[in-house]
Amino acid sequence: MDETIYCDYLAKGKLSPGIIEALTRRIYDDSIDDALHRYLDRAGGGKVVGIMGARDPWYRRTAETARLLARAGKLVMSGGGTGMMEAANLGADLSSYDESALDHAMQILREAPELESPGWRARALEVKSKFPRGAESLGIMTWFYGLEPTNQFAGHIAKYFDNGTREWNLIHVSDAGIVFAPGSAGTREEIFIAAEQSHHAAPGFRNVMVFLGQQQYEVYAPIVSVLREFANAKDRLFITDNPAEAAGFIVKNNSP
Repeated sequence: MDETIYCDYLAKGKLSPGIIEALTRRIYDDSIDDALHRYLDRAGGGKVVGIMGARDPWYRRTAETARLLARAGKLVMSGGGTGMMEAANLGADLSSYDESALDHAMQILREAPELESPGWRARALEVKSKFPRGAESLGIMTWFYGLEPTNQFAGHIAKYFDNGTREWNLIHVSDAGIVFAPGSAGTREEIFIAAEQSHHAAPGFRNVMVFLGQQQYEVYAPIVSVLREFANAKDRLFITDNPAEAAGFIVKNNSP
């Protein structure tokens, strides 16, 4: 079904659809908005933590951060896809198990670590079958970047045609904070969207922003020092390499 929708999206014009198609997509995205916010209303305020990033070498630490946050009662949200997004949903999914479950899951997933690896989806389903008591988590996706597969560990999915709406929701619903694992252009875009919204308290609160990766965010791309120059709430910025410290800062400095 996902592939059918994506092919239709391309056939009817990704960027310049006709008026009926454009309106239909807007109505669809609005219905996803309604469903998403009904779901989050049941979760309660000050509970959702967004985890963003794209680079696989930090998969284990991202998964552990998500696991600790879920065990602390937070609802973990990711972009719903592969890489760090999968790691976030995996960690949350296994939060009702002890840490050895995450180690076991990682061993299985390493047999087909890449999307292109034969058996990638089968290995994920094997993890699900071995650890069936999965906890809730959320993925917010888009067709805009292509037919990115949904990872198997996000229990709820909200998928949009309009990437701007999707990016807004990734930041806007993260009312308990955001963890930025190492990533590339998309992650950096999300960092500055969050910083701008937080500067103006646009969602009604100022984001707690945790950067998981000191080398990435202080040396390769020194974003944290830039944010500290104009952030209205410097005490809500934190950088570490340690999953326990990242999760602990979120829990301690919960918003709103």
